[in-house]
Amino acid sequence: MCLGTLLFCTPACNLVLGIEDFKVADGGPIDARPDANLCVSGGLATFCLMIQPTNPVTIDTPTFDTSTANNCTQIVSQTGGPELCVIAGDQITVNNVVVVTGARPLVLFAIDSITISGTLDLSSKRSPARVGAAGNAGTTLCGTPTAAGANATGGGGGAGGTFGGRGGNGGTGNGGTGTRGVSAPIGTLTLVHGGCPGSKGGNTGGGLAGAGGGAVYMIAGNQILVEGNVFAAGAGGSATTAVYSGGGGGGSGGLIGFQAPMVSVTGIVSANGGGASAGASGAAQGLVGTDGTTATLTTTAAGGTGPGGAGGRGAAGIVEATVGGAGATSLAGGGGGGGFGVIYVKGAFTGSQVSPQPTLN
Repeated sequence: MCLGTLLFCTPACNLVLGIEDFKVADGGPIDARPDANLCVSGGLATFCLMIQPTNPVTIDTPTFDTSTANNCTQIVSQTGGPELCVIAGDQITVNNVVVVTGARPLVLFAIDSITISGTLDLSSKRSPARVGAAGNAGTTLCGTPTAAGANATGGGGGAGGTFGGRGGNGGTGNGGTGTRGVSAPIGTLTLVHGGCPGSKGGNTGGGLAGAGGGAVYMIAGNQILVEGNVFAAGAGGSATTAVYSGGGGGGSGGLIGFQAPMVSVTGIVSANGGGASAGASGAAQGLVGTDGTTATLTTTAAGGTGPGGAGGRGAAGIVEATVGGAGATSLAGGGGGGGFGVIYVKGAFTGSQVSPQPTLN
């Protein structure tokens, strides 16, 4: 994939792209000169391009790292959020299976259209371990869950990550004396960022939280067609490593955003939550949670089972994340399942294989 020279945005913006066609501010025709400054507004992303893209772009590499600046047409700052890795073209096509990781959200910007004929995968996974692009947004964007409490004979379970849907609370440990982790409330989405992690289980050696899913935001002047798949699932909670320790919460799904006059999904778009790990006993660690589901829209990610309280399941389809199971005397609590991510749409939308249901703006 050839993207050319790295560009940097200037404050001057002559053209505006909302969900309408490109136009100048006074309503006149588009200025098609190569040096025209194009601006995006009206959705979650606001930025300008220095040079109007004129060539088609195909993305078909097995992996794509947004942390590598040369992979991006332009790096864009967001106030209060992570930098964006913008790929710009006249038309953009995604072929094959492309796994996207890195610190920055991926933004696809097309003058005409974006076509996803392969699979664009920004999911985070416990196994094999990876974090989708800009997954695990910090507490400023995700809120702060209440930490699971320590207890010598049964810590509480960690909370699931909250993003588009609330994560499940952890389960109490040791018959209620090991306090549970409580998930953060749902916040307001105002910029492009990834999903939210769960929280760690109580006690040293408590299960580690699953990572939140990654973020992709697509902008096109005419249409976005998803004939293949776009995934941004959260990861499952990891196993406890010490006896009497609580399970880790599952990560929430990430962000999949569309901004175009027409958005059509005939494939699958999903941003589901990961399952949480289970609590430990005095003799064995709790079992892992399952990574968030992708192509199976209505199947939830299972939480770990025993020997302490079971881990909560991740959100999928129309099923919200569930709380972790309580640990009886001398047993730790399970973590809470990861909540839904966000499917953000600005424009006319058609499609049924989407989880969670799209948020129309």
